[in-house]
Amino acid sequence: LRASRFELLRDALADRLHEPYRLPLAIGLIETLNALRDHGDSRGAYLSGSGPTLMGLSDTSPAALGWAGTQAFSQCGVRSSFRVLEVDRVGLVVD
Repeated sequence: LRASRFELLRDALADRLHEPYRLPLAIGLIETLNALRDHGDSRGAYLSGSGPTLMGLSDTSPAALGWAGTQAFSQCGVRSSFRVLEVDRVGLVVD
């Protein structure tokens, strides 16, 4: 991130330790994560925490990425929603 090598995010976000075990536990997670990772506006995607939240990163069209995720879940029979979040560029501030 510091070097602005955003093209490396996709591989850096691939969790090979936990995702293979957690993804099959909820309907649609595998298909939707793949849809987020494969979307043209995606910089990468991952399972957030223990799930079932998925996070997709895009610097060009985050709403399009979010809609792709909800569509993938819908094809699996899962209702979902998405939120576009802004990056906090300041961090924790203690007064």
